[in-house]
Amino acid sequence: MSSSYLWLKTPNPFTSWLPNYHKNPLPYIFVTTTITWTDPLTVPSGNGLLRGNWEGLLSGVATAITDGPEHHWFGGAAGLRYNFVPRDPCRWTPFVDFRGGVGGLDASNVKYGQERDLTFTFLIGVGVRYSLSKDTSVIVQSLTQHISNGWQTHPSEGVDLTGLAIGCRSRF
Repeated sequence: MSSSYLWLKTPNPFTSWLPNYHKNPLPYIFVTTTITWTDPLTVPSGNGLLRGNWEGLLSGVATAITDGPEHHWFGGAAGLRYNFVPRDPCRWTPFVDFRGGVGGLDASNVKYGQERDLTFTFLIGVGVRYSLSKDTSVIVQSLTQHISNGWQTHPSEGVDLTGLAIGCRSRF
């Protein structure tokens, strides 16, 4: 489980290179909570800094929109995480992850806001996990979240915010 505060407007990494791209002009702030189930897909392998393993991720996502014309977003997301695992036993594990999903919000129909309740998201994280024990760890990461209606309307004004996420991980 992790919670994040996302306040920094960032360019969309997948569409910012398009000639008609612009950042959403409305003020937005997200407070996002995720509950994530992880499953190791590979065992640690490789050499040097790229030694690591892949995990599958399945997340329930709840986003409170504390600044912006909408109020909340709920949905699910699935994706992959790559853990950079050193050969020597270490409590620190850096990682990168990507999740994409679908959900709903209370569309505002405000110009530059979301005009449809059905919306899409992706989450990109770069962080580190610190193991407190074999079964418990703490996670700190930089997280980017995108919410848009996926071109159900034209123009489709997406929102891209980056911030800090802190969480804990337990194995049952």
